[in-house]
Amino acid sequence: MDGQVGGGAKGGGGAAKGGGGVGETMVAPGSGGSVHIQSESFERDPQGYFAGRRESSKEKK
Repeated sequence: MDGQVGGGAKGGGGAAKGGGGVGETMVAPGSGGSVHIQSESFERDPQGYFAGRRESSKEKK
């Protein structure tokens, strides 16, 4: 995997790069900078992103 995920599988803590245009990425909240996600996906549904993270962490336990 190249460290990029779509709208909500993994997360990280960081600031967005740019304004969410097509193809722009941002550091995923909660990843410590190790994962980048599509800005547009996150901005469109941030609640869904965090819900996906919670589901993912439940499956790993």
